[in-house]
Amino acid sequence: MGPEAQWVLDQWQSVLGGVPGSLDTDFFASGGGSLAAAQLVSALRQRYPRITVADVYSHPRIGALLELALGSVPAGGAVETVHRSVGRTQRKSQIFQTVMGMPLHILVGMRWLTYLMALNNVAAWQGWLPGAPTVSWWWVGAAWLVFVSPWGRMGISVVAARVLLRGVQPGSYPRSGRVHLRLWLAEQFADMVGAVSLASAPWVPYYARALGAKLAKTLTCTRFPGHRITPTCRRLLH
Repeated sequence: MGPEAQWVLDQWQSVLGGVPGSLDTDFFASGGGSLAAAQLVSALRQRYPRITVADVYSHPRIGALLELALGSVPAGGAVETVHRSVGRTQRKSQIFQTVMGMPLHILVGMRWLTYLMALNNVAAWQGWLPGAPTVSWWWVGAAWLVFVSPWGRMGISVVAARVLLRGVQPGSYPRSGRVHLRLWLAEQFADMVGAVSLASAPWVPYYARALGAKLAKTLTCTRFPGHRITPTCRRLLH
C-alpha cells in the first residue's frame, strides 16, 4: 500500500478510532455518522480538496473512498486553482455599512430589552426591587412575539429580505453597488435577529418558502447499516 493510501487510512482511523479490517469495511457500519463524515472530509481535503460529504455517503467502503480520493488528483499531483482579483469595498459603501450597523444593533438590543422588561416586572411583583420600573405585560408579550420568538425573528428577516431585494434578478452585479449593499443588508438582518437557530429548526422549511425558495414536498430516506430510520421516514415508508 502506497504512502498516499496509508495517509487516507490514517485519517479514517483518527476519525473512527479503529483501523479498517479490509477494503470492504463500511464507514457507517464502523460507527460513522454525519458528523464523523464531515470530520473525515475536512481532514481529507488537506490533500484532496474535491472530496465532499456526499462522496462519503456514495462511497462508504474504504476501498471505494480510497479509489475516489486518489483519482481526484490530476496526474502530477497538481490541483487546479482559480485565481481572481477582488477589489476593495468603496469608501461610500463602508460608510453606508457603518451607518446601517446602528439600527441593526438596536434591533438586537430590543431582544435584551424584552428580557429586561420581563425581569423588572417579576422583580417588582415579588418585592425584590420595589422601585423597579414596570411595563404592561401586554407590551412584554408583544415584544416577545416580535423580537424573541422564532416566528417573530424569522418574520423580521422575511420582511427585510422581501423589501430590500424586490426586483432583484439573477445576474452579475458590481461589488459595492446598490444590489450588493441591498443583499448585504438583507443578510445582516437575518444574522442579527438570529432568524435560524435551534429553536426555529422545526419552521425552517416554512421560513425558506417565505423567502422564495422552492422546496420539494417529497423526502428521500436512506438507511445505513447500524442507523435507525427517523420517524418521518418511517411514516413515508409505511
